[in-house]
Formats: sequence, structure tokens, C-alpha cells
Amino acid sequence: MTSRLCVVLLLTVCALCQLVGAANANGPCTHCGHRASCNKVCRLKYEEKKVEVVCWGLKCEDVCVNGCSKRCTKHCEILCEECDDVDPYEAASTGPKKFVWSEWIPKGSPKLYTKSKLMKRTVIKKIPAYKWVVEDLCAQCEAKTKDTEVVPGAAIPPPPTTTRATFLERPAGVAAYPHAVER
Repeated sequence: MTSRLCVVLLLTVCALCQLVGAANANGPCTHCGHRASCNKVCRLKYEEKKVEVVCWGLKCEDVCVNGCSKRCTKHCEILCEECDDVDPYEAASTGPKKFVWSEWIPKGSPKLYTKSKLMKRTVIKKIPAYKWVVEDLCAQCEAKTKDTEVVPGAAIPPPPTTTRATFLERPAGVAAYPHAVER
């Protein structure tokens, strides 16, 4: 019972889509706005497409590297002693913290090295692009308008076909859809 209901609903939706498509077929002219006898026309449009190109390269940078170092003095400090009188609702409070570090003195002579850093550069390139668009045009505007001039050697997409396949039509060479129920 549910499959029969689904088929009926599907056919109803398809019929409504066909009615809506037929109602919108005679829209106003895209160029002048005139509503009388407009036709859907495929026109070739030119547009500039922005393409990002990533270029990678190396940047050299000189760096001095110390030789061996000698530890001289060891330091120790107590931090956050004054944190005891801080209100914990106002600021973070912790106990005292012991902080230890050492001073190092370079020994010997430094060596000069050159390091290479990988650098990324993004370049935006504008390229010509063509596409087919559907426009509603009246007879006067259709006679006046021309397709876009195509640059020699440019690859353009093929024009769209004018046939429309409906939901219930079968392509040529197909005997029957496997899910279709024949009565």
C-alpha cells in the first residue's frame, strides 16, 4: 500500500513541476522587460575567471651559530609571593613558584651558516572563460543581441541540446527500468 502511495505522490509532484515549468516559460524579456511571446534562448557569455596560482620558492638567510658555551651563574627566584592576598574571584591566585635559570657565556668563535626558508606566494591570474546561459528574449531583442566574440584559439563549451527528457521517458536502447512496475 505504501509503495502505491509513493508512486501516486511522485507522479503528482512530476505533474506539478511540469505545470510550473510551463507557467514560467513565458517570463519577461531579460533585456527590455516586454512580456509578449518571449523565447528561451541559449547565449554565449564571456566572463573573467580569477584563478589562484601558488608559487613556491626559497629565501636565503644568514645565521650565526655559537660554538660551545660555558655555564656561569645559576639563578633562583621565587615568583607569585604577592599572590596570597589576591581575591580568587578577581584574578588568578597561585602559591609561590620557584623559577631557576642559568647564564651561559659563549666560548670560541661563532660560525656563519646560510639557511633556506620555504616561501609561499599566491598570485591571482585573470583568465577568459565562456559559458552558455539561458535567457528569455522577445523577438526584437533576439534579433539585436549577438553572442560574445570568441578569441581565436579559445576553447568554448558546446551549446546545450534543446531536448528535454521527462521523468517517464526512457532513453533509446533501454528496455525498461529495473524498478518500474508494469501492469
